[in-house]
Amino acid sequence: MINFAFRSPGLLLLALFLALGSPVLAAAPNDAAALTGLTSAKAVFDVRTKEPGRLLFIVKVIDETYQSMLDQGVTPDFVVSFRGGTLPLLRKDPDKVNSLERTMLSEVRERIAAWGKGPVKAEACNVAGRIFKVTPEQLAPGVSMVGNSLISLIGYQNRGYALVP
Repeated sequence: MINFAFRSPGLLLLALFLALGSPVLAAAPNDAAALTGLTSAKAVFDVRTKEPGRLLFIVKVIDETYQSMLDQGVTPDFVVSFRGGTLPLLRKDPDKVNSLERTMLSEVRERIAAWGKGPVKAEACNVAGRIFKVTPEQLAPGVSMVGNSLISLIGYQNRGYALVP
């Protein structure tokens, strides 16, 4: 049996370093393979949720996706289509929500309002509006009402927008 006795922590670290080899520095994650050759990209997001926290998460991820594409040299052209039970959450003053949900929805409205000042277009479905009793006037700033979001989704996909469910 071989007995290795290290009297110094430095020698132990040196021995481990030599035994394991030098660490490999990993490259930062990126989307170069998917974005190769692109200068712009079109996407339509199909957003359906009744949960304020989930809606805030989705909106934040769309924001991050937009910024990440810009950072990687691709100009995004995004449409966000809100439908179904999401519409009541998009009211200027949503009802039946607690204080935490009210805070989350306030941030959702702020982010959507910022989209309206830039290249992200936010749409709400009038069919869902009728079902959930949400009028165009009640919608948060930056959200426009379309006749039927399914038609909108079909139209955008036929014009080359990638569907992001």
